[in-house]
Amino acid sequence: MTKAFDFGKNWQSFINNYLNDERIDEAKKSLCNFLEMENLKRKTFLDVGCGSGLFSLAAIKLGAEKVVSFDVDPYSVKCAEALYKNEGSPSNWQIFEGSILDESLIKSIGTFDIVYSWGVLHHTGDMWKAIDNVCHLVKKDGLLYIAIYNRADGLAIYPDGRFGPSKFWKFEKRIYSKLPLFLQNVIEFFVMSFLILAYILTF
Repeated sequence: MTKAFDFGKNWQSFINNYLNDERIDEAKKSLCNFLEMENLKRKTFLDVGCGSGLFSLAAIKLGAEKVVSFDVDPYSVKCAEALYKNEGSPSNWQIFEGSILDESLIKSIGTFDIVYSWGVLHHTGDMWKAIDNVCHLVKKDGLLYIAIYNRADGLAIYPDGRFGPSKFWKFEKRIYSKLPLFLQNVIEFFVMSFLILAYILTF
């Protein structure tokens, strides 16, 4: 297993030199736009690999009922704690050092309405385990908000046969998830048939 990347000192520089009210407002708008919510009232929010703590702070300011932030990097934890103290040490915001690859943490932390992990899981050294673990932290009918690298060319064609930019797939998943199970199965059958045929024709 490879070692997780160390970003904590970069986040300290960001906090010290670049964080301001405008960037905090941008973070709040980013969350609201992607989640399609006006605020996070009555929502619990987990920030996996919280980095600077900026989006945890945004969740607090958007009225989240509970925010939990953790990062494997102690310097990142210190950054988040600095924002926590600057915000008046909210009683509904918890911060600690931890790894998404830690099974004992996964079993003890509980589940959340919104689980956020931006640009983190592919840096853990075991991305697929990290993704599997983070999925267990989402409440039933909750939301998982992650960003990882994708390997698309200029035409947004992926090695596994998928195509289209991220916005297309966001729209597609929204529609697909609302369909009855039998229609989902029909769509999967035709998509898999197409991919298998395309694979055969390449040989």
